Amino acid sequence: MNIDYLAGGGTLFSLLAAASVNASGNGTGVDISNCMGDMLVIADIGDSTAGSSPTMDLKLQSSADNSTGWTDVPNGAFTQATAKSLQKLVIHPRDLNKYLRAVKTIGGTSSPAFPVAMHAIALKQV
Repeated sequence: MNIDYLAGGGTLFSLLAAASVNASGNGTGVDISNCMGDMLVIADIGDSTAGSSPTMDLKLQSSADNSTGWTDVPNGAFTQATAKSLQKLVIHPRDLNKYLRAVKTIGGTSSPAFPVAMHAIALKQV
């Protein structure tokens, strides 16, 4: 989901909707081809709600067609979370393929779970 909301042509991208995560997986790809300049990506990870020794790893990948060829974004990995964490990354959309997605990997035992959300903000090209 994209929301055009910032004065001056900014766009908010939801890469992971706020939810309790108890399994590894991929977010839905979003089209970033109309973005310019830097993109701020924010990951909001809450305290684990279940599991033993839970961990949450988040990273970004890009693809030319939103289907195949997903590759890791350079400097697009967040620090592994073991507790509540608010993290940010700055990436450069023009250096990436057309689509961007979040990848989440959860670790630990006894069904670990974390509340998580990830959003990005960028300027739209006019």
